[in-house]
Amino acid sequence: MSITALTLDELQSYWDALAVDAPIVAPLAASAWSAGFGMLTDRFGATWSASVTAE
Repeated sequence: MSITALTLDELQSYWDALAVDAPIVAPLAASAWSAGFGMLTDRFGATWSASVTAE
């Protein structure tokens, strides 16, 4: 699964909700291609990729 947002603040709110009881694969942080990127496996077992969309 993937989720994108226009700003890091917006993505952070989604991330915080998904991260409850979730193992973090890659912490939400700036990357070479995005102002924010992270991966986690939610409490239901779905793996998520989260990123700020490039402008």
